[in-house]
Amino acid sequence: MPRPVTLNPSRPGPTDRPPPPIPDRVSYYNFDDVRKDLTLVESPWIVQENMASSFQVSLPSERGYVTVTLAKENSEKGTLADVTVFGSPAPHLSIDLEKKKLLHLLKELQDMRVCPGIRDANLQDLAGAPDGRTSYYRHMEYKCVNGKVTHISSVKSTRCELLLPPSSPLCQKCVQIEKVLLQKRNTLAEAVTKPIHPNAPLHNMPKAQLKEAFKHTRLENNRLQKELQLFKEKMEEESVHMNEAMHSSLCAVDTGQLKEGSLQKLFWEEQQKALTCKAKGMR
Repeated sequence: MPRPVTLNPSRPGPTDRPPPPIPDRVSYYNFDDVRKDLTLVESPWIVQENMASSFQVSLPSERGYVTVTLAKENSEKGTLADVTVFGSPAPHLSIDLEKKKLLHLLKELQDMRVCPGIRDANLQDLAGAPDGRTSYYRHMEYKCVNGKVTHISSVKSTRCELLLPPSSPLCQKCVQIEKVLLQKRNTLAEAVTKPIHPNAPLHNMPKAQLKEAFKHTRLENNRLQKELQLFKEKMEEESVHMNEAMHSSLCAVDTGQLKEGSLQKLFWEEQQKALTCKAKGMR
């Protein structure tokens, strides 16, 4: 007869332990393993390049041009995938395919959307082509609509994330640049209302401020021209015109008969002196 089992109430129960970690599954061991899956790539992805040492898979679409490139020399095992968008590298999207299937990566990239950048029309003129000195640049995207080539202008950060999850309207890098541009626009708007310093360098002046200064100068010049014309007309009305005969008669006045030291003699002496001077030689 089997011996009955008795439970010891003082004995502690079993200890709860977390389940053991699931071992990482290796998808590819080397570059050649990844290259074998190129036969499984389907539309809209296309294999643009397939060589013994590298290959390239691209996604051309209206949302952007995404390219995934693998090369043997890029990593020790040759499984590092580099991602580019519109020809610009996206290092935060580069991934080692040792533990990730190529088709899974392509599916994730296909579901993402291109960062549109800052589309505010009032901020476009504040950015230019990439020059390596500013943290933002102006990006032009050309499209053909109804047989006509049109373009879409946007401002992007030099560190733009390029690809975003479907729910994200703008990457954080571009959001920061948008705040910088809004502050810059407000600063320029305030500077327009301030007078330009006489010694301020013109090449650093905002275009709007120069236009306002030129407009003010033109209005002031027009006002002075009108005042000058009115002054000339008034002088013509109030002045006395002297002909040659009157000039000769005034010069022939004999001041010797006038009393010495009298006001009349002084007047005619000064008049004759003025009449004999050059037109622009008298003060």
